[in-house]
Amino acid sequence: MNPIETRKKGKGRIKIEIKRIEKEANRQVCFSKRRQGLFKKANELCTLCGAEVAIIVFSIAGKPYSFGHPSVDHIDIKLIEKEENRQVCFSKRRKGLFKKASELSTLCGAEVAVVVFSLTGKPYCFGHPSVDHVLRRFLSNISGPSDTLSPASTNCSELINDDQLVQKPFWWDVDLHSMGDDELRLYEKFLLEQQTVVTEASEAAMEQIDAVPHTNPEVGEADYFLWLLQEIKDLPDIDPI
Repeated sequence: MNPIETRKKGKGRIKIEIKRIEKEANRQVCFSKRRQGLFKKANELCTLCGAEVAIIVFSIAGKPYSFGHPSVDHIDIKLIEKEENRQVCFSKRRKGLFKKASELSTLCGAEVAVVVFSLTGKPYCFGHPSVDHVLRRFLSNISGPSDTLSPASTNCSELINDDQLVQKPFWWDVDLHSMGDDELRLYEKFLLEQQTVVTEASEAAMEQIDAVPHTNPEVGEADYFLWLLQEIKDLPDIDPI
């Protein structure tokens, strides 16, 4: 008999269920490794595609970790010269970065916010439970008494307490099965209108990209994340596909 015919077939790629790690020691080890891996992925995205990335991670114990204004001195990779290839690489690596962030939050109970700006200045974000929540929590941690914060950062508490930023139930969290045909049509129309609003807000942010503080190395960490909060608070979080 032909040995090729008798060889057992493998199961191929199997989708592994991602769920929270129950044992605390294992969860801490996983958190440390995956956080470092997430930051490495972000660094590579910046280097290869010219993107700008900001990440905030809170461990389940509440300890904050942040990544931004990356240094690429120790990475043997360089910017992709061909624009078309760079765009394809950016799209794939951005989705991969968001997937890693989602797995980190699920496995380790971490809170994660990731904001990515493409080379053209277009913003993309992922957050668990939301970017707004994680950014406000981070700003609360660094906006206490400190001689290192600039005057602009002293307004953090006012921004955090702004009624517009209070966590509210999502307006799209409705029971579609309870709607009639007319209600569904109206709801669809409303969603399309909101899509237009988000698109216009994104385009407006792109027009102002030359003046934003993340391009200025003199801007402090608090100012940078404060600016991010102001810029993306009206943009929806996206699912890590």
